[in-house]
Amino acid sequence: MVTLTQRKEQYRDDNDIVTEANIGLTLCSFLGTACFFFTGLVMLNLSSLPFVVQLPVVYLVVSAVAFIIASVIYANISGMDEQAVSRSSMIQAANWISEYPGIYLFLIAIPLIILGVTESMLVQYATAIACYGSLLLYSISPFSLDHRRFTHRVSRAINTLLLLIFSVGVYLVALFSISYLLPIGILGLFVILAISFFSLSA
Repeated sequence: MVTLTQRKEQYRDDNDIVTEANIGLTLCSFLGTACFFFTGLVMLNLSSLPFVVQLPVVYLVVSAVAFIIASVIYANISGMDEQAVSRSSMIQAANWISEYPGIYLFLIAIPLIILGVTESMLVQYATAIACYGSLLLYSISPFSLDHRRFTHRVSRAINTLLLLIFSVGVYLVALFSISYLLPIGILGLFVILAISFFSLSA
């Protein structure tokens, strides 16, 4: 029987979880501040911006909330009784929240925001290449959380391919078929998050 199970981080050292949590807290605090800054700028001018910015605003809000939740989990780790809750499970949850709904959505949203605030094609495409290129290079690198959650090369390759399709696909929809942007962007988001969180097991 095939079932869905939560993906676990492999190749990790749980000997110094509190130190890892403190680093995660610092990083999430910084990224959350940056995300709130972008979100605030867009929200102030939302009524005068084109329809294309609605999806990235949703992404930015989700990303900001993810950074807050991850920060709270990281902060709680140092004060938790080791016998009460598995610190390893907490750190893995915080890592996933900060990376996928947090960092990934933040980078995917920026080029979509740029589409709504400037008509310069140079700025638009340069931002898209920089954000999506960096995201994909990071995803396939041994420095990413994907390296510990997708242990088989095939599953990592499929994950990276789907991330590429999602990122570029949403951007192309924003360029050429904007009326479908919200449903495709939100549906694609759920698919990507589900693939990153769950795995099939026999």
